[in-house]
Amino acid sequence: MTHPDRTTIPIGKQPLADILLAVSEALSTTYDIRQFLHTVHATLKRFMGADNFFVALLDETGERLSYPYYHDEMPLPRENGSIQGPDNDLLFLEVLRNGRPVVATETEIRKQNVMEPFPMAWIGIPLWIKGSVVGVMAVQHYSDPHHYGADAVEALVAVSKQVALALERKMNEDALVENETKYRTILDNIVEGYYEVDIQGNFTFFNNSMSAMLGYSPQEMMGMNNRQFMDAETARKVFHTFHDVYTSGKIFQGFDWVLVRKDGTKCYIETSVSLIRNKKNDAIGFRGLARDITARKLAETERKQMEKQLQHAQRMESIGTLAGGIAHNFNNLLMAIQGYTTIMLLETDPSDKRYRMIQCIEKQVSAGSSLTAQLLGYAREGKYEIRSINLNQVVKESAETFAVTRREIRVHQILEPDLDGIIADRGQLEQVLMNLLVNAADAMPEGGDLYLQTENRSHRDIHADNFVPKEGSYVCLTVRDTGIGMDSDTMEHIFEPFFTTKDISKGSGLGLASAYGIIKAHGGYLQASSQINEGATFSIYLPASRKAVEIGTKKKEVLIRGEGTVLFVDDDETVRSLGSELLKVLGYETILASGGREAIDIYRTREKGIDLVILDMIMPDMSGGAVYDQLKSINSDIKVLLSSGYSVDGQATDILNRGCNGFIQKPFSLTDISVKMQQILRGE
Repeated sequence: MTHPDRTTIPIGKQPLADILLAVSEALSTTYDIRQFLHTVHATLKRFMGADNFFVALLDETGERLSYPYYHDEMPLPRENGSIQGPDNDLLFLEVLRNGRPVVATETEIRKQNVMEPFPMAWIGIPLWIKGSVVGVMAVQHYSDPHHYGADAVEALVAVSKQVALALERKMNEDALVENETKYRTILDNIVEGYYEVDIQGNFTFFNNSMSAMLGYSPQEMMGMNNRQFMDAETARKVFHTFHDVYTSGKIFQGFDWVLVRKDGTKCYIETSVSLIRNKKNDAIGFRGLARDITARKLAETERKQMEKQLQHAQRMESIGTLAGGIAHNFNNLLMAIQGYTTIMLLETDPSDKRYRMIQCIEKQVSAGSSLTAQLLGYAREGKYEIRSINLNQVVKESAETFAVTRREIRVHQILEPDLDGIIADRGQLEQVLMNLLVNAADAMPEGGDLYLQTENRSHRDIHADNFVPKEGSYVCLTVRDTGIGMDSDTMEHIFEPFFTTKDISKGSGLGLASAYGIIKAHGGYLQASSQINEGATFSIYLPASRKAVEIGTKKKEVLIRGEGTVLFVDDDETVRSLGSELLKVLGYETILASGGREAIDIYRTREKGIDLVILDMIMPDMSGGAVYDQLKSINSDIKVLLSSGYSVDGQATDILNRGCNGFIQKPFSLTDISVKMQQILRGE
């Protein structure tokens, strides 16, 4: 085997400069490696007659050869479908091992045990890339051992350098593609969105998560400006963030942005932003990671909403408890005034000038009783005379009454023809509606329009900030005015007792508070919305009922006298004394007890002589319910009239459900208690 520095075979000179010029032009203009090698082969064939030309490269193991270009008159031997490599070809091994060109003659080739047909002349040139031999470029001829001139090696060495450059470029491109593919694969498999934008905010690169986050296909999103995904507020926020990053060069993290998806829905993202620079260190864009935190934001919003609703409910509940306590104590005071006033009227001649004064006192007591009724309306959890009613009828009658007194207000009724029924106390609902109508009129001192609308609703149709409706069907009553409206601070307190924006002479601040309590007591909801100069809207939601509507008539009650013995139980001494006087006027004998234990002891010893027990519900030593249960255990047929300054709340209802015969609320009139007592004594 002959090395080039010992080659003596005359081949003939070819213009080396022309060869290098042609190969160099191909290197600078052709990026396809096979096309480039084809041009090299054509050039060598033209100037050197190199019909048989190939390039062989070592694989990563260094044990096999691959052939990016191969052209030979004879087929290269194959093994299992693959071209055989240097492991069985000593000619290649020689070039690869020594890293020098090798020229082999026929005699030397035969010594290598090369399979036939073997060439008569063979020249192999090592291909060097970054200090290592990576392959062999070779030419060969099968019939003329002197086909190549003496300067062939020099020409081939020069060409091999160009081939090595082309191969290196191809390897770099392959590595770059591999890295980009790896980079893209990694980015496309992370949950976070990755994005790159230019200085103007146009998307230049992003992963699948980023496009999926916004609901666009990659093709749609490429080149879009980030402002297309934002409202004006977020766009300003993003601009300031990018500007800070651009001027400071720092990485900003933890920014929350609200983006708009393709379908118009909003998504919340947490993102980072950093600067992209080119090789000249010029800022050319921004990049960052974006995490979709929509679920977290919605959960936080829901949690805050629930906390707000809970705080609202707790505040209203505590205020209701306070209001109920005040009303209860005040009713006990009114009870004494009411009772003694009644007795005085009975004992005073109508011609006496003091008769009218006493009547005036009685009238003021009645006004005070109405005031406490509103307080209890806010605090109560029970109802009076409940029946199945049609809300449309209540609205029509209330609207007619209201329209007569407020002719400057135009009342519009939009009533659902097939409105579901409701189970409610008609009188209380009339009170609620009149409170809303009066408030609406006060908000329109110069006149205006008032809209009353009823409709059937499902819980799915009800959206509110201060409550979450239970599942089911509802009847909705909406009262909307075109008045002066209310600001947000006022809206925060409108359902609280004694809160009012009116002069003290024009309102007590209990109208909306009692409306709220009454609707709540009926298992419903009261919602309000308003803005300054845009009127106010109140929506009442009451559980719907399929029961037939009842038509009730109210009888006029008159004073009824009777006889028998009554055990009057109350912890208030004044009320006890008054009770004794009232019952005496009605014809009854009275036994007084100051508490529950005393009442039980008296009844146990004098059971057969007692016809009726009037029992206070709230006492310090024993509750009315506990006293009733023990009295009932002594005599299962006992007749008991429950009395309280509270209304028929949950506790009173429980006692009535256990068999208690009736309930009367303080302050009661002489007529009221006379009728109640006779109803119970007669078993009505």
